[in-house]
Amino acid sequence: MTTSRIRPLRAFPFWSALFLLCVSGGASGAEIESNSKPNIILILADDLGYSDLGCYGSEIETPRLDDLARNGLRFTQMYNAARCCPSRASLLTGLYQHQAGIGFMVYRDWGPGYEGSLNENGVTLGEALKKAGYTTFTSGKWHAAAHRNPPAHSLPENRGFDRSTVVRTHIDSYWKVLSSCDIYQDGKLLIPGNNDHTTLKNPYQPDKDFYTTEYFTDVALEYIDDALKEDDKPFFLYLTYNAPHFPLEAPDETIAKYEAKLQDPDWITEFGDGWDEMRQKKLARQKASKIVPSGQRLPEIHYFNNVSIMPGMQTGTDRNPLPKWKDISREIKNEARFRRAIYNAQIDNMDENIGRVVDKLKAKGVYENTLILFVSDNGCSGEMGVFGTHFEGGKYDYVEGEWRNGEFTRRGAKEEGAWSHKDKLGGVGYKKSNYAEWKKFSGWATSQGQGWASYSNSPFRKFKKFAHEGGIASPLIVHWPKGFSAKGKVSTQPYFHFVDIMPTLLDAAGATYPENFGDKKRLPLEGVSMLPYLQKPDRKMEGRPIFWQHETHAAVRHGNWKLVTDNDRSEPIIWELYDMTNDRSETQDIAEKHPEIVARLSAEWIRFADRAKVKPFPETRNGP
Repeated sequence: MTTSRIRPLRAFPFWSALFLLCVSGGASGAEIESNSKPNIILILADDLGYSDLGCYGSEIETPRLDDLARNGLRFTQMYNAARCCPSRASLLTGLYQHQAGIGFMVYRDWGPGYEGSLNENGVTLGEALKKAGYTTFTSGKWHAAAHRNPPAHSLPENRGFDRSTVVRTHIDSYWKVLSSCDIYQDGKLLIPGNNDHTTLKNPYQPDKDFYTTEYFTDVALEYIDDALKEDDKPFFLYLTYNAPHFPLEAPDETIAKYEAKLQDPDWITEFGDGWDEMRQKKLARQKASKIVPSGQRLPEIHYFNNVSIMPGMQTGTDRNPLPKWKDISREIKNEARFRRAIYNAQIDNMDENIGRVVDKLKAKGVYENTLILFVSDNGCSGEMGVFGTHFEGGKYDYVEGEWRNGEFTRRGAKEEGAWSHKDKLGGVGYKKSNYAEWKKFSGWATSQGQGWASYSNSPFRKFKKFAHEGGIASPLIVHWPKGFSAKGKVSTQPYFHFVDIMPTLLDAAGATYPENFGDKKRLPLEGVSMLPYLQKPDRKMEGRPIFWQHETHAAVRHGNWKLVTDNDRSEPIIWELYDMTNDRSETQDIAEKHPEIVARLSAEWIRFADRAKVKPFPETRNGP
């Protein structure tokens, strides 16, 4: 394979599976010849809400993803692991995140289950598909390695990827490469991070400023070109965007487009004004397109404190109901619309870049036999506060109080966020009027807040990190013209989890999972292949348990029953029970009506927690 040149920066829906099928079920490995194996592209969005795509009911323009859905399949019940790095650990290995080493985050090692880096209990997608004859690439946000001094076995260049261009942990800016967000290529430092706020240029498009979504797409396109020079080998591309994770940063012209839409009378007539009316209108679109059942209800939305990533192991206090849009002052509405416009623009830009990947496949003549999957790593983020970070000035907006007559009344002092990202504009807050200034800072400077996040996750409640549906439900689009004939269908009955992606891709590639890899025996896969559901989207699914645990949030789903809690540390655990067939929005807790179901599912979760190293909980350990 041709090695791509390292460019220094200038001063820079979908798978398958019957529960009882073994991993190699469906199209068995031995039956698929090398020259018919599909290319595979797995695209991961970051903090994208369940319904933030046009084909899932959103007002955001996503024509390229909508086209993949129109000519492929949409699944309505795909689940992730509730947060960035735990989801990536699960996605990469086909294991639950604790088994793969990232039960919490990547900032501390508490021992088994919480090592803070991808461990060697499993085989990665890169390793398994490389063994099956694939050329393997990854470009984007890796976020499966320790924040400092990551072990070698947690890095892509040592886990089966022939080529990699990644930020190893989190990404703090779209326009810049900031300190601790260095970009590595094939294990070597390519673009060192700094905080001097220098404007960088895209080395692939020197006439344009650096922007992560475009840059990681440029890398991916080069990898595809290189892969197709090897006629006898299929390729696997793991493309992991940081969009639309905060900070709010997008091209000015795209921001302007959405700012105009959010105030246009005709647009408002169609989509609504503010999160209350927009949720109602979105629900109607979702019902019409069968994304949600006709009887779906919208839950009341509350806002929470302590929804940041630190300090961990907190339940997040359930505050008052979210303020009604009609009760908010005109000035605050305008500021909130501006933040939403930037968020929408981030998704619009990501969709445009996914279109560039699709166009490349068509130009190279490999579009028909390329399996494309698109998912999000968790629900939309509620970080931080009702209107987002630095909306009022000062530190994170963890505020106790209530809304009355359109004004917010504090009770007590403002609580400080765990990480002191101070307002660098003198406490006036980050507003539209000073956008040119706070745009320079990056570093998690701004977010859209819980008001808009509740709309992004609609019709579900709660946000990223929670085990309620708003935190764990992901859109799933699968497109593979040569692999299945069903087009434009919405698969609503089977439910899947990120642990099912590994067995599905191996099934599509005609490969088997190597339980013995290198000199180590690996844990068996937790998931099932989804391939039968690509071929027959209406196929019924036998119930099987799937599990969640993150911070203090825990859940188990088995068939149409879901047990969930925000505090798995309490003795006894106070569980909520929901009927996923009739109440997926979790509006009616029926735990008291079905104690026998609560007891059965609780026992299943406890057995899972013991075998998957969820317990003992990390804060009870001393750690290495």
